[in-house]
Amino acid sequence: PFTAPCAINPPTDRYYWYKLGTRSEVVTRTVTYPEAVINGALNGCTLQNGWCVTSPALALNASEPVAGYAITLIEGARNGEAFACNGASCDVPLLEGENNFTFWALSSWGDSSRMGTLTARVDTQPPLVNGEISGTPGEAGWYVSPVTVRASASDPQPGSGIQALTYALNGGAWTPYTAPLTVSDGVHSVTFRAADAAGHSAEASASVRVDTLPPQVDASLAGEQVNGWYLSQVTLSASASDPSAGSGLARIEYAPDGGAWQSYAVPVTFGGGTHTVQVRAIDMAGNLSEPAWLTFRVDGTAPRIQLSDAWYIWQTGEVKVSDEGSGLAGVEIQIRDPQGRWQKVVRAYEVNGGSFSTTIAWDRTFADGTLAPIGTYDVMVTARDLAGNESRETAHIIISAPGVTPAPLPTRRVEPVETRIPQPQTTDNCPLM
Repeated sequence: PFTAPCAINPPTDRYYWYKLGTRSEVVTRTVTYPEAVINGALNGCTLQNGWCVTSPALALNASEPVAGYAITLIEGARNGEAFACNGASCDVPLLEGENNFTFWALSSWGDSSRMGTLTARVDTQPPLVNGEISGTPGEAGWYVSPVTVRASASDPQPGSGIQALTYALNGGAWTPYTAPLTVSDGVHSVTFRAADAAGHSAEASASVRVDTLPPQVDASLAGEQVNGWYLSQVTLSASASDPSAGSGLARIEYAPDGGAWQSYAVPVTFGGGTHTVQVRAIDMAGNLSEPAWLTFRVDGTAPRIQLSDAWYIWQTGEVKVSDEGSGLAGVEIQIRDPQGRWQKVVRAYEVNGGSFSTTIAWDRTFADGTLAPIGTYDVMVTARDLAGNESRETAHIIISAPGVTPAPLPTRRVEPVETRIPQPQTTDNCPLM
């Protein structure tokens, strides 16, 4: 007979027999116990545009509701790759990109939980921005041609992908980048910004300095000038400027008479001769100006006079004049009384070329018709070149007394005296004032 309940261990579907009186009967009963449970949650995910922009983990927790039994193992797969954790809890880190999880728990009773799923996307890396600058490089970091600026962007794989690429030129508004940019003269700043689908952004900036315009140079000459010739010396002065949007003036150079380029700092002086000088300016970017050409002639040397020192009235003197600079313009010979008593004799010669020669003979007659008495008279030769330089030489004509034996004449030569005093136009036998 049935007297009291009996415990069945472990719990399962069982058959029970019991007696009531003298009659036996079999009774079948089904007992259902609760199954193991597993839960999955995403921890550490900062969500932005549907993407985790931090590094999260899948937290799994399982439980066994039947007393006396416990969860022994959690299993699952991440993107098709199996994983397993002992015990009732487990943290599985997520990978960059798409993450597809399936998971379940196993109990010591021998059963398992239902399978759980979770899907999440992770992008913790900002995009990359690449830029390229192309143009003709000059000096000091300047470009001497228009510059093309190109940009590209990429997102580290497996990422969320590039969503936008924009640029800001010279601090202006952000504009979608669709084609390379071209910038010309001036200093420019360009910033490119790339954004991915997860909301990350990255920037790259560049400064571009462009100077395609050459500087301007001016050169001038200073000095006294006659008939296209400068007297004595010439001073060359130079100045230059660079356009306002340019790189600025670096230096001025000059090349004298086909020689090497030299740095110009202060005015330069040139002496006698025919000179050709080039002057140019260079800016900081290395642009060269068109050279300024100056051709000029300098003659600071008076003509050279060779004259007999003295001769008697029955003799003739000899004069030779030469000029190696601008060339002779005229020669004048004067015969005069040292005491100024009678009107002097003036003989003027127009001369072309670099040399002149003649003999000097005198019939003792002054310009006013006076016949010169016994004595010594001055002969003055003045030579003038085309540049206005003058030189002067003096000699003597001697009229001796009849019957007096002439004394030997001196042979000393006097070097020419160089002057540049203006002379009035004269003709033969006209007084010189």
